[in-house]
Amino acid sequence: MYDDIDIPEPDTFRDDLVGRAEVIQAMRMGMMDLDPIIDLKSAVPPGLDGDNEVSWRYQRYIKEYLRVAASIDDNVGRMLDDLDERGLAENTIVVYTSDQGFFLGDHGWFDKRLMYEQSLTMPLLIRYPEMVMAGSVNDDIVVNVDFAPTFLELAGVDVPDDVQGRSFAPLLRGESPGDWPRSMYYRYWMHNDGAHECPAHYGCGPRPPS
Repeated sequence: MYDDIDIPEPDTFRDDLVGRAEVIQAMRMGMMDLDPIIDLKSAVPPGLDGDNEVSWRYQRYIKEYLRVAASIDDNVGRMLDDLDERGLAENTIVVYTSDQGFFLGDHGWFDKRLMYEQSLTMPLLIRYPEMVMAGSVNDDIVVNVDFAPTFLELAGVDVPDDVQGRSFAPLLRGESPGDWPRSMYYRYWMHNDGAHECPAHYGCGPRPPS
């Protein structure tokens, strides 16, 4: 899959990162930091100059990612078909999410860790016909500690007082409470892991509207 096409490079793929914060300058998450055998699963073709090698590495990297995403998509589809066949689709909550976002060549990077939007945001898709309107999108902030109280509420279970987070069931119903958070705290805890060299950092985002 994708062998016969070139995947377009992101607009920021060749960002020179000049003038960026020290944390940006210190890390090693560019295309040239990918291990050809372990990460790219192929030796670099001989005779490539620096610019063409970066492009070759990106194509290897992004196509592997897209193949994995296609496989996930196929198998989520199989699961949804099975729920339909069993007559369980209407009252089953299906959630797709992940631990964090990922750089797909944005600013020339791979992996995650940095508090940039491409890395900070996480996929969160929910199908629950009883409550969630198909195709609806919500832009309010949700963080992973909100998952447990949400799923407990939807299951009709009382949320224990010591559980952190807040149920986002109102958001699923199309409601946006006036006191819903407009910012969140982020911290990357590891200080130079010996591989990606991304220093510990923290921040708050996104900024509240003025």
